[in-house]
Amino acid sequence: MLECLVCTGSDLHVILDKPAVRVWTNAPDDKNKILYPCMLLQCTSCGHIQQNVDPSLQEILNNVYSSANAQLSTVLGVGNWGTARAESILKKIHVFGKKILEIGCANGYILRHLHEKNPHLELTGIEPSGENGLIDGVHFLRAFVTSSLKLRKTFDFIFAIGVFEHVMDIRDTMRFIVDHLDQHGKLLFSVPHTESLLETGCPSLFSHEHIHYYTSSSLARLMHDFGFYIHTIEIDRGSIYIHASRIKTTEPAAPVQLYPQYQQLLDEIIAMFDSTAHHAALHGVCNKLNNLLGWSSVKHFDLADNDETKVGKVFWGVPVKKPEQITNERLIIIPSVFFQDIKEKYIALGYGGLLSSL
Repeated sequence: MLECLVCTGSDLHVILDKPAVRVWTNAPDDKNKILYPCMLLQCTSCGHIQQNVDPSLQEILNNVYSSANAQLSTVLGVGNWGTARAESILKKIHVFGKKILEIGCANGYILRHLHEKNPHLELTGIEPSGENGLIDGVHFLRAFVTSSLKLRKTFDFIFAIGVFEHVMDIRDTMRFIVDHLDQHGKLLFSVPHTESLLETGCPSLFSHEHIHYYTSSSLARLMHDFGFYIHTIEIDRGSIYIHASRIKTTEPAAPVQLYPQYQQLLDEIIAMFDSTAHHAALHGVCNKLNNLLGWSSVKHFDLADNDETKVGKVFWGVPVKKPEQITNERLIIIPSVFFQDIKEKYIALGYGGLLSSL
């Protein structure tokens, strides 16, 4: 019997059931050809949304997380977009204390930056696809975070950016955090802002790498079960940042919200994409576009992206162009949260076609 991965409840209902699409890893065609079905279930007890990870999917994801293509977006600090992402995230990290641990540190960009700012910090990073040993003032450990991993020390500040949605067993990860966070320490983590996507039927919601899709009620339940209190919640475009500790605070009630209408809303957006995207230019090589192409009949289009690490590479059989190379009569901007910024750049370049979003 399937159980909720947050509250262990057994009443789960399917809210998404779609055909197989490419397992999106932000890698071009020559490095990414695996297809897998798409299904999401919601727990009626705590509101949590999750994938059912069977052995086949688990093997695929373990291989992804142990590879160089473990991130859904451009690696932090790499290229113009990776640098912009890193700068945005660094503004959210306010270090507390001296002993710092990052769970899922990727290439270690954030920890290296913290070391440059304050060489006296004791910095540790854990990443299954990362490095091992003391490098650039940071203690790196190549490992998956589980409760059986014992570091023989506690930390003043533990943070995890875009990690909690990926882990197979979030309750086990929370046990690790409880064991390694000082009693007076602070926890910071970010996860995708899924509720805004669920309410609108946004195609960017689903990703094979995302096991968990947290709602306000399931986040509250997870924190409560492990003795944490949420102090602040920041929403920054597509992410929410949770600041928590064991220091008791008054938390607002988080009623359970169910989303049985999500797939119907999604199908309306796919139909709109099907009717407008043929022979158009599509800006934004991302997971959302991967889903749209996998669930629609659109085959003939041009691709553009302002991420310099993607320009010239081939995705879905189409080479990625620079924005200034686009001459199509219609341009659809795929990443909705960046629509206005991207639109203004095209206008500044003199693009005269029809600009739209989904």
